[in-house]
Amino acid sequence: MVLVLAISDLNVPFGSPGLPEKFEKMLVPGKIQYVLVPGNLNTKNTEHFLASLGAELHVTHGDMDIARYPERLVLTVGSVVFGLIHGHQIVPWGDVDAVCSLKRDMGVDVLVYGFSHELLVMQPDDGGLIVNPGSATGAVSVLGARSGGGRPPSFVLMDVLGSRIVVYVYTIHNDDVNVERTVYEKTARASTS
Repeated sequence: MVLVLAISDLNVPFGSPGLPEKFEKMLVPGKIQYVLVPGNLNTKNTEHFLASLGAELHVTHGDMDIARYPERLVLTVGSVVFGLIHGHQIVPWGDVDAVCSLKRDMGVDVLVYGFSHELLVMQPDDGGLIVNPGSATGAVSVLGARSGGGRPPSFVLMDVLGSRIVVYVYTIHNDDVNVERTVYEKTARASTS
């Protein structure tokens, strides 16, 4: 069992005063092996908090980050290859086909991205997994501002068990934490010609 936390777009203090207290109480040190942040940490305090959670913290640069992080990362957890990118570089914004194309271009099994603040966990036709953990604080995004509001705070926890990934999606609705569980099997990636 290897736990991988995908948490993104906290936007503290620009879009939110901080992580919801209910999430903060749940995210305790020593339980999570990898913390993947596809951008918009915005403060060193947020970075230090997330670093305290896992043995390995991996961050890519978001459009609101002052500190410099890599634009994209690839890392292997067990037999699963993860790709990490903020998502403001994916054009057109919010286009699932463009996200799937980037997953194939990066040669990864699981692509974790952010930017839209819109929670998404899906298995594309060519296998693997696409994960957008949404905004952990519920901060409004550039895209959300255009559509009239933010999304519920959310993050994704993945339990990597060989080629199986158990995905737990955490959201806050009406002050209650909701958890949804889905199991994905790693499938062979389609070859590109």
